[in-house]
Amino acid sequence: FATFEDASGYVRKLDIDILRNAFSTEISSISQRSRIYISRSKSPKRTIANEEEVEENLRKRGFSIVCSEDLSFVEQVKVFASAKKVVGLHGAGLSNLVWCSPGTSVLEIFPYNNLHFCYATLASNNRMQYSYMECAQDMGTHGRVDIDILLSKLGFLG
Repeated sequence: FATFEDASGYVRKLDIDILRNAFSTEISSISQRSRIYISRSKSPKRTIANEEEVEENLRKRGFSIVCSEDLSFVEQVKVFASAKKVVGLHGAGLSNLVWCSPGTSVLEIFPYNNLHFCYATLASNNRMQYSYMECAQDMGTHGRVDIDILLSKLGFLG
């Protein structure tokens, strides 16, 4: 796959199409549409102060909590191909957006003071509905998710 030397992390539409075609059997066999939250609870990097609170609030609203590191590659393809909504903190787990269907809603959560829009480009190239929010500052972590903003962005408040 070709990379943009000056823009690490950005994926061309052609490369997305190649990947999706290579796994078309796994993707096309999906009929169920789910809501998923990509948890970072098992990751030592880029932790947020209130991960448990985020998971609890999303679970109550029909989201499945996914730890990508617990899934095989093919399982990740199937989980993300079945998603109608994806919420996750900025990180490698969002690279699985490549498997999502056009129209899937994505909410990316950025650590405090650290915006990098490579997954926005991936979502756009895959014709997904993308939005984002940034964590509030929380000393010793990468931030704290404001639950009211999270739920509002997902259409559960206001």
